[in-house]
Amino acid sequence: LCRIEGCHLHRSRKGSRRRADAGPSRSLHAQSYDSWRADRAATYGISDDELEAHYRARTTLKVNILPEDVAEAVFFFASGLSAKTTGGVLTVDGGVPAAYVR
Repeated sequence: LCRIEGCHLHRSRKGSRRRADAGPSRSLHAQSYDSWRADRAATYGISDDELEAHYRARTTLKVNILPEDVAEAVFFFASGLSAKTTGGVLTVDGGVPAAYVR
């Protein structure tokens, strides 16, 4: 079981076949994107329009993380590329110092 940005990815082998199941956590279904965005902006005391810049500024790489970025990490764990990887953690956050693995 791999935790990737709120998604759980389960990999198993049945003979030579590989199966991967991924889905968002319940919290993502609990509220709409617009209300989540407004809530996050209010938490930081900024407008909705400033949210991307705020998140980008707090990363070491000064980048925004897009769904495609997370999808690439999911693909890595679901594919044969990670066949010899166990217990791996792949953080896709642009380098948030407070979230570094310790």
